[in-house]
Amino acid sequence: MFLPATFNLGVVGTSLGAGTPTLSNSYSVLTDGANDYVAAGSVAAFNSATNFAISFYVNFQTFVLNGSGYNILMMSGGGANSRFIINAVRNTASTCNAMEVYYLSSGPAAMSTSSLSLTSNTWYHMALYKAGTNMDFYIDNSLVMSRTNAGTHNAAGTNLRIGSDSLYGNAYSSNILVDEFAIWPTDETSNRETIYNDGVPVDLSSIGGTSGNGPDVWLRMGDNDAGTGTTVTNQGQSSTTNDGTLTNGASFSTTVPS
Repeated sequence: MFLPATFNLGVVGTSLGAGTPTLSNSYSVLTDGANDYVAAGSVAAFNSATNFAISFYVNFQTFVLNGSGYNILMMSGGGANSRFIINAVRNTASTCNAMEVYYLSSGPAAMSTSSLSLTSNTWYHMALYKAGTNMDFYIDNSLVMSRTNAGTHNAAGTNLRIGSDSLYGNAYSSNILVDEFAIWPTDETSNRETIYNDGVPVDLSSIGGTSGNGPDVWLRMGDNDAGTGTTVTNQGQSSTTNDGTLTNGASFSTTVPS
């Protein structure tokens, strides 16, 4: 069942909940919609995974017109049977009504919604939670897609790319700003409100994860790299295994969620 989305943005660097740690946030990453992306290695948290969670902020600079109007936000997997794709579908250059999450090929290949009203130059918090066979996708803490038959695959985490695809020759790249990209190997549905934090980026280092040590992957998109170079240092538990690499001209930006 799909629910109508409502969106609520917060103020960066503040804390709206008692006891929620504040976070200094100065950088994001820009991909140009041609062939830029962040390469982040293979993600063990997705492989044969019963549970996992993803959280990130995204700002569409424009919705790219390509052969299908697909704007892939992230993709991993070794082929059609193990693919994992989060995709926004262009309506106009400045609007998007539909999104899809392709996860493996077992059962229905995708969960989707066509009832969105996303606009360019707006920050959104997006999050996906997998708990067993249940998978839910939220935008600004509103449930917009759901399925109850999500399986597992031992190669679902192969070659993660953020901002483009890893199987189709960068044919479906996106022109986005992306920030605070995090992946947990655990069921984080009980921490959903804390992770969202009213749309304000939050210190994730002690939220959920294995033994309460936070996400395996946490790419702060420049804040731990002084916004220079081409490496996005992973602040999560998987360390340098999932450092990001700015590829084909992806760059740091000082435009952040606000």
